[in-house]
Amino acid sequence: MKFRSGFVSNSSSSSFLIYGVALDNEAAVELAKRLAGPDDAIDDIEDMEMHELYSLIDEHVPKGLVIEWPMDDYDIFIGASWDTVRDNETGKEFKERVLASLRGMGMLDLKAKDLGTHEAAWSDG
Repeated sequence: MKFRSGFVSNSSSSSFLIYGVALDNEAAVELAKRLAGPDDAIDDIEDMEMHELYSLIDEHVPKGLVIEWPMDDYDIFIGASWDTVRDNETGKEFKERVLASLRGMGMLDLKAKDLGTHEAAWSDG
């Protein structure tokens, strides 16, 4: 067994790999407008910071999908992790399921060609 006696830096890193859609700020604003209900106290969605849009959209992400926002980027990613492919599900069926879930969130104009695999990794230290 080896022991390290020198300085050890703790850094936090995160990454994701999902099949889904990337939304830029404009697309995120449009989705947030569709998702915002009468109970949401929102003055002006267009003036919201990206973290506020992320929070609003995150409240409406259906079970089985995830939302990711690498904070150094201006895109929000919504989709499903590839490790959620079911044992009896083909890749095509998985993709169709993700597309149907995204359309169920209000992204009715999405087409299969609009989706893809998105990945990012970042570190804060």
